[in-house]
Amino acid sequence: SAIGVAVEISELSGNPSDASTPLKVRMPYDPRVNFSWDATLTSVAFKPVQNNEWNFLGNNGIVYEFEYVGSIPANGKKSFGFNGIYNPQGTEGLTTVTATVFPFSGGECDATNNSDAEIMIYFD
Repeated sequence: SAIGVAVEISELSGNPSDASTPLKVRMPYDPRVNFSWDATLTSVAFKPVQNNEWNFLGNNGIVYEFEYVGSIPANGKKSFGFNGIYNPQGTEGLTTVTATVFPFSGGECDATNNSDAEIMIYFD
């Protein structure tokens, strides 16, 4: 089945992020998800994204890693996303899609609010 995943990162402290260290976002690797990174995407799942400002660093078999090089403005937001295929492998159920800002990357200073998960219900 076709899926679209959009991830929005919000700066909450009222200070721009630290551009001297890249902001890294990790998502658990799932072999049932297949996608190709498209740096030209501007919209995914009806959400605006700025893929041209992000790098996809790949996956290591444990996590997918994305990197924002630049500064997110005070109280600003930056988003990335991808379109792909989810193969439930003949099963049905639910799973979570989780994105986590890697602690202290990009000058992040509050490691207690770095993650969000959404439930995805799937069936074959």
